[in-house]
Amino acid sequence: MRESPESPGTFAERVQFYQDQAEQLLNRHGREFVSFVTGKENLANIGDTYLRTYEATGYNILNRRMDMPLASNQPLIFYGNYIGRTHHFGLLLATMEQERIITPDQVRFGVRGAKVLHDPEWGREAPELAQAGIIQRINPQGEISEDPILQSIEAVIIFSLSINDPEQVLGIARFLRQKAKQNEPGAIEGSNVDPDIRATVVLRDVLPESEFPSAIANIRSIGQAQVVVLRKETKFIHPWKAMQIEANEELVGYVVGEGVLP
Repeated sequence: MRESPESPGTFAERVQFYQDQAEQLLNRHGREFVSFVTGKENLANIGDTYLRTYEATGYNILNRRMDMPLASNQPLIFYGNYIGRTHHFGLLLATMEQERIITPDQVRFGVRGAKVLHDPEWGREAPELAQAGIIQRINPQGEISEDPILQSIEAVIIFSLSINDPEQVLGIARFLRQKAKQNEPGAIEGSNVDPDIRATVVLRDVLPESEFPSAIANIRSIGQAQVVVLRKETKFIHPWKAMQIEANEELVGYVVGEGVLP
């Protein structure tokens, strides 16, 4: 992949370097979704409304749009996982460096809150990673159900790329899809059953449609804070801003699950 100078330090030191950055995020923001959305309850209430009415399988809350700038016109890839998995982020990024897939100057961290409908196939997440709960949903026929949810804080790795280096873009996207997937051979410790990989639309012609189909990020802002709802095709109307993005096929499949239309 990339021809770049060696990063300073041993592999273990590079793991610690990135783990320290993730731990700083953890110390600053904690693990509790309810605490994270304090002062942004209006956005969380909007997200809950879409969950309750079969308009979403989940949503994200951002303190600042720069924590996951999906609407950017720059070539960016985003990878998210539970904020408590600091060693995972260290291992992941140090391995990508070691394999010359990335250079340190291309990486920064953001943070987001997440509330999602819980898929039993994920297993039971440890309480220090995510808080389990129940949400009452009402389907179009007026039937009410009690559905399990997970609330969490997630760290987001933001990879800054060049559109003129499609080999690196593909290298990062495919590494995340294969090595940040729990049951794949050689998966990085702490990976989820399916990864959460998103990319700005600038990379549409670089990422293969079969692996990274298009989706719609519906974004609603109040000041710098945002609520983000992903759908496969549906664009919400004003005051929402609907942006095309790219995402791994597992994530796109999830956003149309649980009775939610495309």
